Amino acid sequence: MTRRTRTAIVALFAAGALLGACGDDDDSVVAGDDTTEQPGDTTAADGSDPTDGAAGGIQLGPDAIGTIKLVDGGGARIVDVNDPYYEGMGLTGEAMEVVDGDGQPAELVAGARGEVFLAPDTGCRESYPVQCDVMKVIVRQ
Repeated sequence: MTRRTRTAIVALFAAGALLGACGDDDDSVVAGDDTTEQPGDTTAADGSDPTDGAAGGIQLGPDAIGTIKLVDGGGARIVDVNDPYYEGMGLTGEAMEVVDGDGQPAELVAGARGEVFLAPDTGCRESYPVQCDVMKVIVRQ
């Protein structure tokens, strides 16, 4: 190894050490309203916590979007889904809510687009099709 190579390696290590020392020890983030939030703090500005499934929680969008297919026996599935993982998933859940785009109670309609929101913290049971607890379906005609 030449002297020039050794010097370059030492310089790279020194630069890495300096960059590592430049960060602060405080992992908090100052929000726009001058309050301090800690990483992992899931409390929204309105005081709700989206991880506890409370009304007013923040969810950026549905877990799956596809076409509602009614099946024999009164059930329904979601097909032609934007995420293949959820293809053919049954639209079921202990407290599944079905609403229209305005949030009014609705029925599952064959051929309509469905936006599916899964119940938080329940996970999906691995099978084909996957089995998940559905919290809400928005039916778009």
